[in-house]
Amino acid sequence: MLSDEWQELEALCDRMTELQKHELAARQSHNAGLIVMLNDEIHSAERQRQHLVRHITTRLESVAY
Repeated sequence: MLSDEWQELEALCDRMTELQKHELAARQSHNAGLIVMLNDEIHSAERQRQHLVRHITTRLESVAY
């Protein structure tokens, strides 16, 4: 169901925002280990977001035809 996928996308974007805030704080405190960990999490979330957007786009295209 597309509404669930949109909610999942919104939650994922919210998670990315939080991770980016934490990453900024880690940079300000010069915590290199935490920066690396958070960057890995951010990149993973970005890949998930890209996959989900492609999935939603494909579903919307199939509904349009």
